[in-house]
Amino acid sequence: MSETDDKLTFKVLIDPARDQEPDAGYRAWKERKIRAALKQADQGGQMIPADKVWASFGFED
Repeated sequence: MSETDDKLTFKVLIDPARDQEPDAGYRAWKERKIRAALKQADQGGQMIPADKVWASFGFED
């Protein structure tokens, strides 16, 4: 997984900020979001290289 695995617990990542009241679906939504991002980070080889993304938007060097 990512480098943050040993720095932050999953619980810390999905808990709302201290000054926020969690709504009913917040934790489930946040957990899905984080798990998807970690999975995507693990599959970095399948991602589109940044230079190709920039070129597709017309921001070539």
